[in-house]
Amino acid sequence: MSCIELKNMGYQAFLGFHEGEQDARQKVNLDLVAHLQSDQAAKTDDPTHIEFNYFKANLLLMDFFETKRTQLVEALGQQICDLILKEFPQLKGVEAVVKKYPQDLKNVEEVSYKTKVMR
Repeated sequence: MSCIELKNMGYQAFLGFHEGEQDARQKVNLDLVAHLQSDQAAKTDDPTHIEFNYFKANLLLMDFFETKRTQLVEALGQQICDLILKEFPQLKGVEAVVKKYPQDLKNVEEVSYKTKVMR
């Protein structure tokens, strides 16, 4: 199965439920894997066979992070998968790893959540 991977996409998000997290944007990185139905774009070098337009996906995610408020990293990962699958119905599935960098846990560099949603 072929896929397209986007790594370390950086966004600013309202994420968290602890005091101080809800009112300030924090850095979030995202790794995304889009599972393709076919290899037609690769075989033909024809843009009309693109199943996952990653430029469009990034713009969609930029808008999503601009307007969305989420308390849990788990919910954010699921919502991202749902959004991508809704926008790109031809995909077989999507994986997301959401990484946040908690300022209230001085001994923890990163908290991440990984989820995979297949059709």
